[in-house]
Amino acid sequence: MKKTALKEYKGFSLSHPELEDYCKSFKERFKLKERELVLQLCDNTVNSAAFFFGCISNKVVPLMINGNIDKDLFMQYISIYKPNYIYKNRDVRLQSDWDVVTACDEHVLLEAKEKTEHILYDQLSLLLPTSGSTGSPKLVRHSYRNIEASAVNVANAFKLCGNERTMLSLPIYFTQGLSVLCSHIHAGAMVYLTDDALTDLKFWDALQDEKITSYSGVPYSYEIMDKLRFYKMDLPSLKVINQGGGRLTDKLWDKLAYYAKETGREFIATYGATETTARMSMLPPGLAIEKRCSIGKPLGDYEIWLEDDAGSVITECGASGELVFKGESVTLGYAESLADLSKGDERYGIYKTGDIAYRDKDGFYFITGRLSRFIKVFGLRIGLDEAERLIKSRFGDGFVCTGSDEQLFVCTTDRSADRHEIRQFLKDKLKINISAFEVAFLDEIPKNQSGKTNYSELKKLL
Repeated sequence: MKKTALKEYKGFSLSHPELEDYCKSFKERFKLKERELVLQLCDNTVNSAAFFFGCISNKVVPLMINGNIDKDLFMQYISIYKPNYIYKNRDVRLQSDWDVVTACDEHVLLEAKEKTEHILYDQLSLLLPTSGSTGSPKLVRHSYRNIEASAVNVANAFKLCGNERTMLSLPIYFTQGLSVLCSHIHAGAMVYLTDDALTDLKFWDALQDEKITSYSGVPYSYEIMDKLRFYKMDLPSLKVINQGGGRLTDKLWDKLAYYAKETGREFIATYGATETTARMSMLPPGLAIEKRCSIGKPLGDYEIWLEDDAGSVITECGASGELVFKGESVTLGYAESLADLSKGDERYGIYKTGDIAYRDKDGFYFITGRLSRFIKVFGLRIGLDEAERLIKSRFGDGFVCTGSDEQLFVCTTDRSADRHEIRQFLKDKLKINISAFEVAFLDEIPKNQSGKTNYSELKKLL
């Protein structure tokens, strides 16, 4: 019996041999030549995932973005990068006029009426939006080696095999979603793709019916699952829950860690970035309770260290510095113009993450904040991430922090929250005059497409 590689919520599937045949016939099927640039409007379907693999296998370069992207941002991508082709779902309507090259079930490949000659770096394999730039056409340039190295290291670290059946609800244009897809296909496993929301009963029915063994989510995913009390659900096949894409609150981390321990499952926390082709490190599941909120140690042959403001390596335990990563998954650099697509490797395997971290006596790393998430009020330096964690530990998850060198703002949608109590709490914890803090009540906390707080939009609201 042929093992399934890709399956979707509508029932369509491809086995591993069928996916291989699809890639072999890709050029003939779509009439695409090597080094063509294709704007891929992604959805979590078998067709969209297979198209990605077809591109990579045939040296066609996909620029992968959200299939439901804002129209103005879509036109920015067209204007800046001038793709000659667009791959999309039939239901997605475009403002521009394009010719149909070929149709494949519910998806079509379109061709521009006027072609642009692209000069692409010969190792450029893939273009993804940066995780923090949902309102910007800035891209991360990946090489073929980046994709391969990441897939191999993740598959080895997670000990993936052909019997794994993972549920992929993270978008495939999102670096962690693409990592799940590539690592499982590399291991000969099955990836079940869905666009169903976690609040949709169909999601949970599929998780049971398809005998899903693992699920990968970001903090926002687990916040929703926590509200749904998934800990009490009957999920006999589920063996692994994996978290990436940002830091969980201590409270939610503990819930997941103890849930895994008490039910004989594994809770695996990972740390990654689009600029490093997703996962850089992981915490072994047996240490989830002992090493609360640690990002663990680097995967495989990757390296991680800390540097101070002068760029010197920090060796002492407990001292904070910028986390620096080295590995073959480090991407080539950014692209903000058509000319940037011809650039070669600008990072040479080393990426300064911008994250502040420390290392404990056992060699495990802990993220404490971002270099860009600091303000200086009354001459005193405040980490917004640390302030946010303090607030959440005391008042719950529905609070975020932003601000400037004039004032720190605590933002929430909970209008029953006690403004004075929050300000007094921060005054006592941070030892700064209470006038440095203010509470803002909002109708909604802005999120980006990966479920993270969109702090730039938050500042605009204020």
